Amino acid sequence: MIAALTALLLSANPPTQAVAPQSAMTPEQLAVLAIATDIEKLTHEFRQLQTFKVKDDFHPDSLAIDYGFHTHQPQGRAGWTGAVPNPDNDGLWFYIDLHDANSTAQIHTQPVTQRLCLGKKRVSFLILEGEGTNSVAGRIHAILTAHGVRPCPS
Repeated sequence: MIAALTALLLSANPPTQAVAPQSAMTPEQLAVLAIATDIEKLTHEFRQLQTFKVKDDFHPDSLAIDYGFHTHQPQGRAGWTGAVPNPDNDGLWFYIDLHDANSTAQIHTQPVTQRLCLGKKRVSFLILEGEGTNSVAGRIHAILTAHGVRPCPS
């Protein structure tokens, strides 16, 4: 399970790729790009975001943002937190994506996360923060909300 989820994340989100011209992007890609751009604006306020770059952490082909700062391999944790990089005391890891509402990919079926939607797409927002950081989770959630992400209708 851990290896499969890690492979899924890595295959869907190669480490670095150039951002396509906005004129060639779909509305969904533009939405994720706008979210990533607003997150990048927080880099001076949150030390754990200091290396966040849209060009490195936004993955238009998979409609995802995947970022880690001062992380290590998980050690004996269960669930999705045991399959993704875990933050050091001063670190951060988060993953945001837009996906089909009917997706059965393991990363999209986490029962402990809030069901979020943007239009007809489902939104995943997974985050792990180091205990020694000033939490950025609320600010990222506010960015998602500002770009139209809402709780999914029942």
